[in-house]
Amino acid sequence: FRYEEGGRKATAKRAYLEQNINRITLFDKAQVSDESGSALADKIIMNQANGDMDAIGHVVSSHAPDKNEKPGTSMLDNTKTMQAKSDQMQTRDNNSKIFYEGNAVLWQGANRISANVIHIDRDEQTLEASGNVVSELVDDKGDGAGPVFTVVYAPQLLYRDDTRIADYTGGVKLERAKMTVTSGKLQAFLTPKTENAKDQSSLDHAFADGDVKIYHVLATGRTRTGVSQHCEYFTQDDRVILNGGSPQMLDSYKGITKGRQLTYFSGDDRLVVDGEKKALVYTQMKKR
Repeated sequence: FRYEEGGRKATAKRAYLEQNINRITLFDKAQVSDESGSALADKIIMNQANGDMDAIGHVVSSHAPDKNEKPGTSMLDNTKTMQAKSDQMQTRDNNSKIFYEGNAVLWQGANRISANVIHIDRDEQTLEASGNVVSELVDDKGDGAGPVFTVVYAPQLLYRDDTRIADYTGGVKLERAKMTVTSGKLQAFLTPKTENAKDQSSLDHAFADGDVKIYHVLATGRTRTGVSQHCEYFTQDDRVILNGGSPQMLDSYKGITKGRQLTYFSGDDRLVVDGEKKALVYTQMKKR
């Protein structure tokens, strides 16, 4: 079966036309393409009246960058074609709303998001993911050390493109280089859009809250473990700020340090301690 209308083309081993409701169902190696992208699936249902599409079974799709510059997917990269796989996919409102369900994976270059369900709303400038969410962002700090990957695991993700903030909730783990941060929730602030880097999608800084724990492995094998109720992490200078609750840092070699606020520079293993007013900073040194 072959079909063509305007810029839309479709092929399949067989098809079923319901002329009274202007709907075509494609079966077996179904494929649909137009100027915005393409979709392959076991079955594709096309609503000719409004352009909506449902793809079911082994879905593989691609979406080209929107010529009208609709945002909403630039958590990955606005400039590259978005590739996706899932068990099911729906497009609504002239491709402004895209739903992926079942083993969903989106990727653009080295950046990717996987989850049980992913919903993109380009008009609302949002990307929502739920169920076993894993997001991977890559950036190059320009220091000659090569790319750095930031991987975040969480049950829920809500990203807004107008603020460039990704909210992870439900118990979160962030991994970057040799440092791991776990917390109840985490806000990831992506690189701001500028004239020189308007489409970059890398981590600028992150705020973690709720039973925060950081774990850093140094090149020597020595470790640092920090706990607090609030943590701020800045990628540019590898700075970690711990405050809230009873912040403390355990050095596997030197011992425990406590204070009102602990600032740790993971790049050069430097710790700055702010104590409470009228109280001494607490440090318990290990005996060699």
